[in-house]
Amino acid sequence: MALVAAAFTLAAAPASQPASAPAPTANLGPNLLVNGDFEHALDGWDSAKDNGMSLVSPEAAHNGGFGLRVTDDDPDKGSSLASERFPANPGQVYEARFWARIMSGKDTLVYIQFFDNKNKQLTTKESGKQIQIRVIGGQWREYTGRGVAPEGTASTRVWIHTINNGKAIADFDDFTFCEVK
Repeated sequence: MALVAAAFTLAAAPASQPASAPAPTANLGPNLLVNGDFEHALDGWDSAKDNGMSLVSPEAAHNGGFGLRVTDDDPDKGSSLASERFPANPGQVYEARFWARIMSGKDTLVYIQFFDNKNKQLTTKESGKQIQIRVIGGQWREYTGRGVAPEGTASTRVWIHTINNGKAIADFDDFTFCEVK
């Protein structure tokens, strides 16, 4: 799968540096996620199609007391944890930031997804507009991805997913999801 995000950066934080949530910048709106740090379990996240693979735990924390650990040991199914959906407008740019590390395996992705007013996903692989951020490596790193809402957009969300035919264990923490001004 190709990375189609409008912007992608990752920066490794030295192990001795204290962890912190991504600092907002002047050109970003407020964080849309109410529980991007997982300090309130999975409040604000939809795990209905997750196959029980995404759990909040202290071992997965980058900052604070808790983080998200995704454990995909199924050769056929992948994890699926999505934020709630937020109203969005065509042409608007959205930015997702988070910290993550791969404990084992590979093929762990975070997507920025856009939907129309009938909940049809507009940013699919088939449309050529898929926006994904690939998590790599075993050290904590900060990831940033941006996506532009396509024509017909009514809502947006962040989706954490391991590939269906892959296996992985990954930790996530300190998500922000903002409108770029």
